[in-house]
Amino acid sequence: MSEKLKLYLDTSVISHLDQPDKDIEYRYTHEFWDRAKAGEYDIYISAGVIDEIKKCDEVKKQILLDYLDEIYFNEIEITPEISIIADSIIEREILTKKSIEDCRHIAAAVVGECDYLLSWNMKHLCNIFTNDGVRHITMDYGYKELQIIPPSMLLRK
Repeated sequence: MSEKLKLYLDTSVISHLDQPDKDIEYRYTHEFWDRAKAGEYDIYISAGVIDEIKKCDEVKKQILLDYLDEIYFNEIEITPEISIIADSIIEREILTKKSIEDCRHIAAAVVGECDYLLSWNMKHLCNIFTNDGVRHITMDYGYKELQIIPPSMLLRK
């Protein structure tokens, strides 16, 4: 029996569960979520994800927290090592200071030794430049390689 994939979810994945159902990302996210609810993956989030959800208006916040209640997940606490890696992502100009939350998501997934970080953030996270930069970070800090992908890449048709 093979090991389950360790997946870190950034807030965009959870947020897409509450999008119009005509959106293709909504459909992919719900298909992924059904698999997550069935226990196909080891799911990880950080305290930062919870903090971002808590900044939503009351209705959306409750909807997203209810979705999180549907799955089992492990929470990664933000540690000094995560802060160091997040700062390194900025220092190496992989992302800018304006994207510090994204940097923390990446760093939490790296320190949590996740296989993939799932995100719908194509502008900052799901792109070749960020993936290449993160690969160098993981090598330099002695962590296993992390890839950043949208949930749709996990689904086979």
